[in-house]
Amino acid sequence: RLPWRGATAVGLGVALVGGVLGARAVPTALAILGAVAVLSGVAPAGGMLVGSLALVPGAVAELHLRQLPTRPAIPCFAVQQAAARIYAVAPSEAQVAWVAERWPERAVALGWGYAPLLDGRRTARTFAPLQSRRLARHLEAADQGPAGRWWLEALGADLLVAQHPIPGLPPACAEGGLWAVGNPHAWPQVFVAAALPEGGREPPRHGEVRRTQGGEDGAVWEVAVGAGGGVLVRLVTPDPGWQFSVDGRRVKAVEGPGIVHGVPLPPGEHVVRAWYRPPGLALGAAVSALAVGVLLGGRWRRW
Repeated sequence: RLPWRGATAVGLGVALVGGVLGARAVPTALAILGAVAVLSGVAPAGGMLVGSLALVPGAVAELHLRQLPTRPAIPCFAVQQAAARIYAVAPSEAQVAWVAERWPERAVALGWGYAPLLDGRRTARTFAPLQSRRLARHLEAADQGPAGRWWLEALGADLLVAQHPIPGLPPACAEGGLWAVGNPHAWPQVFVAAALPEGGREPPRHGEVRRTQGGEDGAVWEVAVGAGGGVLVRLVTPDPGWQFSVDGRRVKAVEGPGIVHGVPLPPGEHVVRAWYRPPGLALGAAVSALAVGVLLGGRWRRW
């Protein structure tokens, strides 16, 4: 019941041996104690094994494997998976009551929890314990309904999901009580504008993104910018750690409202690169290297 009840006695014994015989005898004493501990564990194990084998003739197999239940089909899944970004309408009492009628199927349909991480849907709303303050404020503004329409478009969500139809937006799918409607006015995830968009104003386009390559942790864009220069606008949460370069030269991003941010560009054709490195990665690596050096230095002195 108390496997470590003799730890105090063992510790005192090791200290006593070290005091009587000297510090050099401590490793030997520890080795002897370790061997005794291993043998004391192996000997009873052998007895238990023999006893278990003696019970085999009169035993009956009672462990039966059962196939895991299949996950319920997600309504309008094909439409959701094809969307660049999905915005689920703000949670409300009516929505919670609707979900409670068929839990957890309807929660998964709305993208609650970590379900989108498992099936590949790209959702704007996150249910993680911690989230970006800028994303939270952006979502709060978009949740205001018609009054937050600009923020919804700036979110880059080309598909909305809700438990009811949304007036003014074309339905893309209605299945299992879930409505998926298109948002034709959503901004692209990345585009070239004359200036960084401001709240309430339509961003003026001033170039084009000709080629995109990359994924979630980094990307490369080949862009063409009009006369006078512009900004490569990104609709991604600007978490600390994102870094940018233009034609191989490091540049600093400019921040707009909510999650909107961008990279200033001169006129002409350019290659813009973005990559993510966790903040403090270099410092953490340096501290780890220093700690290893200290340990190896101590060992070297002993040798």
